[in-house]
Amino acid sequence: MGQHVLVGSVRVRQPDLEDAEGFEGTNRRPKVDPFHPGEVVTHSVRYFSAQAGIVNFKVKPYVEVNNKKSYNFLVELTSTGLFSNFYSVDDQVETFVDYEDLVPHVFKLHLKESGQLKEAQSYFDQKSLKATYWENKYTEKHGQEE
Repeated sequence: MGQHVLVGSVRVRQPDLEDAEGFEGTNRRPKVDPFHPGEVVTHSVRYFSAQAGIVNFKVKPYVEVNNKKSYNFLVELTSTGLFSNFYSVDDQVETFVDYEDLVPHVFKLHLKESGQLKEAQSYFDQKSLKATYWENKYTEKHGQEE
């Protein structure tokens, strides 16, 4: 949940929301759920006038992370057609975001591109306000890095 400070005798959530419309009191949870499992948003990536790739943003079924209901978001980026002959991309980013507080729990990156492979993960501890990050990378030029 957000931080609260006393302004006079009133508790105010900090930082201030730009617009409180759609929210109740000091809760970060909107009145209307902004995301629904099964939703998919697709964008075309263009390089000049040629389609270079596709980006899909998916809302997967809810998961439980640290005993808390969480969103499961997946973003996939894939190069297409002729562009793949020059630079191939097959990337995925997955993140788990707390349903109530809308703060991240976990971030995962799976990158498979021309000349490199990369796996990265971040874990967010909201109580201690610390994040742990791990990365494993392989490039044709530099080999294995961790």
